[in-house]
Amino acid sequence: MAARLKKILGFSPENTPSYAPNFWHTLSGSDLADLMRVAESGRFLELLPPLENKTNFYITESESPYLFQKISETQKQTLLELRHAGKSKTGAFNLVQSKTLPHSYAAVEADPMALPFKSETADVLLAPLANTIYRLETLLSEWARVLKNEGRGVVSLMHPALHFSLKNPNIPYTFESLWALLRQHNFYVEQMIETVVDKNTRPFFVSSNADNLYDEYRGHPLVLTLKLVKYRR
Repeated sequence: MAARLKKILGFSPENTPSYAPNFWHTLSGSDLADLMRVAESGRFLELLPPLENKTNFYITESESPYLFQKISETQKQTLLELRHAGKSKTGAFNLVQSKTLPHSYAAVEADPMALPFKSETADVLLAPLANTIYRLETLLSEWARVLKNEGRGVVSLMHPALHFSLKNPNIPYTFESLWALLRQHNFYVEQMIETVVDKNTRPFFVSSNADNLYDEYRGHPLVLTLKLVKYRR
């Protein structure tokens, strides 16, 4: 098992700090989610495809003004956000007003498992921290349906190494199984960024009175961000 983890995750239990799971478990669920959002925000922007004159969907759990505003500042294009609204009838949605985001912004509340869009309508799909609520395999089929052939997607996920350090009873995916799942839905990886513990996430160690552990954790993987292309022959 240790050899397999080393091959898939790039590290093995024997060279992982023995107290690693203990620090992650001191964070509340919301603090861990905030830490991952801070880690992924800048790197997510690095992988953005061109948005000009495109139909762009942004899928998120709730209003995310920081990343959304950064995208607008970078490319100043109209985006349609799809917020998770739980299960609903296929095609059902609610329009949402936003007081914090730019006028080029529009939001829709809908069930991410029943997107209220026709097939192959999106040129670009953006999904930060996509698998925090729903299992990834239950989302990919809908993304594949609404994205045009040769359309691009940028998605970020909890890194398999972080799942391991959290001692999750079942690591939901390895690199090997993730690649197979993407190929199953006609997605191919164009670029990949592994975001790790660095100076941007150090404040989370300070606020948890664990700054003395920062040097040990520096470089620990947190978020996996992928730029995808859908290609169906």
